[in-house]
Amino acid sequence: MAIENVQYSSGDSHENADRTITTVINGDVEGFSPEQVRLIHVHKESNLGGQWRDYPEIYGIIGQAPVTLEDIYSKIRQEYNFKTGDRLFVPARVALAMQSMEGTTIVTCGPKADREKQTYKCEIK
Repeated sequence: MAIENVQYSSGDSHENADRTITTVINGDVEGFSPEQVRLIHVHKESNLGGQWRDYPEIYGIIGQAPVTLEDIYSKIRQEYNFKTGDRLFVPARVALAMQSMEGTTIVTCGPKADREKQTYKCEIK
């Protein structure tokens, strides 16, 4: 199983009238060294994810997005109310579904990988 290796931390953000700052990576996930960083800005409420990958990722967020994770083998699930300042380490072979709210910004960090060949669509019901 992989889902027991999920790491969720909440609330590392600083906000004032000018900006919001949050930590996505701070070196606390042993053996994880990202080489690719992607930024998603959600223009309208939408479903994201619906896939699992052959590599791990860390997600950071400014905004809100309920997340469901599912181990692709055991089908064990975990749910999170992902919000500003939260971080989520998703190991390889854990499926992810996310309901992102309008205006949300999500950062994903992962190793150098071939996303097309190492991403697999799935449904989490």
